[in-house]
Formats: sequence, C-alpha cells, structure tokens
Amino acid sequence: MKQIEIYNELKELAKNLGITIRRVNGSISGGLCTVKDKMYILVNKTDPPEVVINVIANGIASLGIENLYIKPVIREIIEKEVLSRNRLIQSENIK
Repeated sequence: MKQIEIYNELKELAKNLGITIRRVNGSISGGLCTVKDKMYILVNKTDPPEVVINVIANGIASLGIENLYIKPVIREIIEKEVLSRNRLIQSENIK
C-alpha cells in the first residue's frame, strides 16, 4: 500500500473516531490532544509522510483499537507503532 493510501485510510479512521487531523507549522513533535472536548491529532507540516503516518497511528492507538474493525494492513501499521513506542519507553526506563 502506498503512503498516500495509508495516510488517507488513517485520516478516515480518525474522522470516524471523532478526531480532526491538523497540519500545523512550528517545531512540534505532534500527537493526540483534546481542546474543549474535541480531539485533534497535530502533525507538523514539514514532517515527511512516514513521520505523519507514525504520529497519526500513535494518536489512534492511544485511544485503544481492540474492539474496532480496521483494515488488516492499517491495523498492522498501528500495532507496529505501538510496539515501537513501548520499546522506546522501556529503553528510557532502563536509563
């Protein structure tokens, strides 16, 4: 699956979950946030597509996706991000 297709699938999934994706300028790392009971995933406009995909996947994963139907290829991407994040957290806890 091409990156634009993955991005579009994640964007649609986020929309179905009530999350708005905002591409913003600035030196932000991005991620899920809530403002006035509305959920947003912020991504940096200058980030390459693979980073944007990772940020969106992490934001969606943080809500819990166990009981949702998600296309297998998209679920795999989200679960891969969760594993990467967990490894990073573990390595930081070891230091």
